Amino acid sequence: MLRDKNFLSKVAEMAGADSSEVTEDDSEVTLRAGIAAPSKAQKFVGQSINLKMVATWSDLIDGRAEADLSSTVENMPATLTGKAILRGNEKLTVVDYECDFTVSVPLLSKKIEETASPYVMRVIDKQQEVGKEWLS
Repeated sequence: MLRDKNFLSKVAEMAGADSSEVTEDDSEVTLRAGIAAPSKAQKFVGQSINLKMVATWSDLIDGRAEADLSSTVENMPATLTGKAILRGNEKLTVVDYECDFTVSVPLLSKKIEETASPYVMRVIDKQQEVGKEWLS
């Protein structure tokens, strides 16, 4: 499901994306999404925050898979890097994320991170909501 184009498109839509595109290449999935930027961020990124999120998944072995994650924000020196760890059994599947989100702008990094990170995390957080609906 986390590698499915339709699922990831729905996640982007539910996260408030005005536009999205998903591409798959073997174990790598790329999601590009444009989300309306908050007024505080518009002077840095324009009208929208354009995310590119890439997940490179391992094979599922014994109910466990891992993905290397990377995300960038167009027109902004911001990156998210980390891992997704999927584990489950017949009754339950859990995905844990271990990520760092950083912005590299002297003197403004902390403020921009605080403003932009909720929008980046919104896409990740919506996976649970969409996943429950997807699997029901």
